[in-house]
Amino acid sequence: MAQEFETKVLDIDVKEIDEKLTKLGAKNDQEVLMRRWVFTIDSWPKIPALLEVEADSEEKVKHGFQPLELEGKDVGNMTDKAVYAKYGFDLHAFKELKF
Repeated sequence: MAQEFETKVLDIDVKEIDEKLTKLGAKNDQEVLMRRWVFTIDSWPKIPALLEVEADSEEKVKHGFQPLELEGKDVGNMTDKAVYAKYGFDLHAFKELKF
């Protein structure tokens, strides 16, 4: 199995990202496989929506989110725990998270 790399882009405007992905040829606003990338718009309890960009190399991931014009956004390879920590939450402190 090939190694996979993933980057998360925090606090996105879902409508804006959906429109940009559609212009790039996407058919589904939740998960999109385009050429070498998988784009996923995630919505988790208690935090803003985020975009995941996945590819088979770190370089391809970086190129994948460039056409979406996400300069200035918080971007990085983060665990779910780290994402929640960015918003001041301890993920393991929740007994239950409901969508």
